[in-house]
Amino acid sequence: MSDVRVRRAPDLITAPLDDGAMIMDIAGGNFLELNRTAARIWDLLDTPNTVSGLCALMLDRYDVTPELCAAQIEAWMADMREQKLIVVEQD
Repeated sequence: MSDVRVRRAPDLITAPLDDGAMIMDIAGGNFLELNRTAARIWDLLDTPNTVSGLCALMLDRYDVTPELCAAQIEAWMADMREQKLIVVEQD
């Protein structure tokens, strides 16, 4: 999944919180609270991006190795994809 472009699924509502964000999938009845780091990634997925692209943006802000960054973002994206909150962009 590291080289595929993903984006937010359509028709989701995002509400900012003091320390993160809330994603609301009204049609599916799902609600997910994001911590500050996950909310930052979610904001970056407003436009399609890849794991490597997200890591490049996150490494400027967080003290983490590129390998750990990629592993954590890939795991997060797999969870988000399973919940149908992100979609793989078709070329």
